[in-house]
Amino acid sequence: MNFNKVYTIDDLVKLGTVEEIIRELNESMTPYVVAGDVTTYELLLPYVKRAKQTERFVPTEFFVSRKHELIYILTQHGDGKERKQKLGCKDKYFKKENRREASKWYRDIANSLEAQSKTNAPSDDIIKQAFQKLTALRERFSYKFESMKEQEFEDET
Repeated sequence: MNFNKVYTIDDLVKLGTVEEIIRELNESMTPYVVAGDVTTYELLLPYVKRAKQTERFVPTEFFVSRKHELIYILTQHGDGKERKQKLGCKDKYFKKENRREASKWYRDIANSLEAQSKTNAPSDDIIKQAFQKLTALRERFSYKFESMKEQEFEDET
């Protein structure tokens, strides 16, 4: 359930029954527990609002853009293996025979980082830091990236 868009009782009703929402909150927010006497949407709404403010709650659709999500993954995510997974970096990209796919993967992320932000534009320093992390990941590949023109010329010969 996505609690991010819940602001009113009507929003809660759209999510499901009181029992379903309580079950989801209790599972998502362990050890946080909704009080046993909560039986109505009116009583439940403050718990949902509190859950949205709690750090441990990891909602879906948290980021305002793909660019913001990528910046977070690259600059704040500590686990390298999980970072690669969240970025869509496959193990096969580390082999030279898959350099075209790896190059496309890199370009897609780089293009997303370069895209103009319409809301809450990140600072240039943060974007630079994200690019440095992305480049560091790319440099771990077992081959040097070639420019796309060099690859196309190579394929034609």
